[in-house]
Amino acid sequence: LNEVNKVYKKENPSAYIKLTKKNILNLKKSREKLLLNLKFPKKMFINSNLLDLGSGSGIYSLIYNLFGSNCTLVEYEKSFVSNSKKLFKKFSKNKFSIINSDIFKFKKFKKYDIVIFNGVGHHTHDPNKALNIACRYVQRGGFIIYGIGNKSGFFQRAIQRLILFNISKNDMDIVKYSKLFFKQHLNRASKFGGRSINQIIYDTYVNSKIDNHSIKDILQIFNKNK
Repeated sequence: LNEVNKVYKKENPSAYIKLTKKNILNLKKSREKLLLNLKFPKKMFINSNLLDLGSGSGIYSLIYNLFGSNCTLVEYEKSFVSNSKKLFKKFSKNKFSIINSDIFKFKKFKKYDIVIFNGVGHHTHDPNKALNIACRYVQRGGFIIYGIGNKSGFFQRAIQRLILFNISKNDMDIVKYSKLFFKQHLNRASKFGGRSINQIIYDTYVNSKIDNHSIKDILQIFNKNK
C-alpha cells in the first residue's frame, strides 16, 4: 500500500484536468456518454446512495454527485482527501461524506445503491479480497461499477513491464526507457484517456503492484456474493 501510494503522490492518475466549471462540465458529458454506452443512464444515479472505494482525487465521484447521487468517498491518501473536500464544497449539488481510510479497514454497517470500485483493486495486496469487500456493500438490486485492467487485455502491458524492469535500475530509467520504446502507445493513451504521459508511465510502469483479474475471477466473486 505504501509503495503504491508513493507512486500516486508523485503522479496522481485521477487528477488530470484543471478544476474549472467548464472542464467539469466537459468531464460530466464524457462520463455520461461512457455510462450510456454501458447501458447505465445517468438517471439511475438520481437520489441514489453511492460508495466510491479508492476515490483518488474525487473528480469522478463529484460527477456522480452532480448526476444526483449522495456520495460516500473512501480514500487512503490524506492529501487526496483534503483536496476532495475542497472540490466537493465548491461544486457538489447533493450530500457527500469523505472518509480517510484504507479500503481493507473501512467498516460501515450500510449498503449502497451503487458501489464504484474503479482502477483500484488490481493495485492492492489482495485483489480478490478487495472485490469481495466492494461487493459486500452493494444492496440487493443495486449495482457495482468495477473498473480494472483485464488479465488478458493487459498481456501486452505486462510484457512491457517485464522489459522495463529488466533493463532499468530505478524509476527514472523506467520513465526514460518507456518514452523511448513505447512512444506510440503512450501518445495514443494520452490522446484518448486525457492523462499526461508521465501519469500513464507512473500508473502503468513505475507502479510496483498490478495484479489484474480475469473475467472468470470476477464472475466467481460476483456469484459468491449473489
